[in-house]
Amino acid sequence: MQTTSPKKIHRKPSQALRNKQTTVRLPEYALADLRREAKANNMSLNSLLSMYILDGMYHNPNEETLEAIEEAKAGMYVGVVDTSSVEAMTKSILG
Repeated sequence: MQTTSPKKIHRKPSQALRNKQTTVRLPEYALADLRREAKANNMSLNSLLSMYILDGMYHNPNEETLEAIEEAKAGMYVGVVDTSSVEAMTKSILG
């Protein structure tokens, strides 16, 4: 399996904190959910969206996670996962 290396963006310290205003169109239900989540986490909507966007852009999964994603996509694990407890879940996944 071929993977990409994590993106490395080098920024000057003065660039790291600079934000530029933009407009994003979201479905009303998504915006409402994001506002609730931001409030529940004592964050502004802007901070929450910035966190999600930056996390999605710059934090790549590790090799083990990438392999698990590929296995799942290929249908290598087919079955029911028991989520009633951590032990039950582990047993239902590992057998």
